[in-house]
Amino acid sequence: FLSKHRAIIVNNVESLKGDQINLLAAYSKNPNPNTCLMLLVNKAKLPEEFSGLNSDSKRFDPLANEELFIWIKNRLKLSSVDIETDALELIIELTGNNLRIISSEIEKLKTYIGKRPVIKKEDVQNLLGISIQNTAFDFIELIFKEDSSGALKVLNSIKTDIERHPPRLIGLILWNFKQILRVKSLLDEGKRDYEIFQAVRMKRKTTSNFIRQARKLNLKNLRRTFKLLLDLDLSLKRSKVSPQTGYELLS
Repeated sequence: FLSKHRAIIVNNVESLKGDQINLLAAYSKNPNPNTCLMLLVNKAKLPEEFSGLNSDSKRFDPLANEELFIWIKNRLKLSSVDIETDALELIIELTGNNLRIISSEIEKLKTYIGKRPVIKKEDVQNLLGISIQNTAFDFIELIFKEDSSGALKVLNSIKTDIERHPPRLIGLILWNFKQILRVKSLLDEGKRDYEIFQAVRMKRKTTSNFIRQARKLNLKNLRRTFKLLLDLDLSLKRSKVSPQTGYELLS
C-alpha cells in the first residue's frame, strides 16, 4: 500500500465507452513514471485511440496440449508431487484449460493423496470425476429416460457454472460415456458384474450405474452420442452457439 510503484490493470479495454477510452488513452500517452499500466484486450489489437504508444505488447493465448501438461507438472513439482500421464489427461478432460479451476482441483488432489508422491488416474476418478460429476450423471440419466423437461431443469440449476466454464460439463458428460463404453466392452466380452467391479476399480454404486446404462445402449447409439458431443465441443470453441443453448440442444 505504501509502495512507491503502482501496477494498474484495465481489463476488457475494447468494451470501454468513447469517453472512457479517450480518458485512458490520454493518460497512457503521459503516465505516471512510477506506474506500470497493463491494458488487457480480448481482440487482436488495442482500439485505434491507443495507436502510437511506446509500449510492449504480448499475446496471451490459453495453454493447450503440451503447454498445459508442462504447466500442471511444474505446478505439482513445487510440492514434490508427480502425476501419471493418464491422470494428467483426465484432469484436463474434466476441467478444460481454465488454470484457476485446474489449480483448485490440484490442491484437492494433493490433500487427497496425503504423503503419497504420485497422483494416479484412480485418484482423479475418485475425487474429481466422482465428486463433480453428479450433475452430469443426472443429466445423462434424464436423457436416457427421454425426459427433456427434467434435463432442462438440471441445466437451469447450474446455468451460472455453465456460462463461466462451458467445457466443464461437456468434459464430465464425455467422461461418463467413456466409462459406459468401457463397461459395455467388458459386458460384450462376457464379463460378469463382479469382474467388471474389479476391472473398473471405482465405487460399487458408480460402477453399478455404468453397468445399468451400458446395457441400455448399443454401439450405434454410443457413436452417435460421441459425434454429438464433438459437434457441441467445436461449436462452443468457435462461439457458434451459447453454452446454455448448446447443452439444451443436446438434451
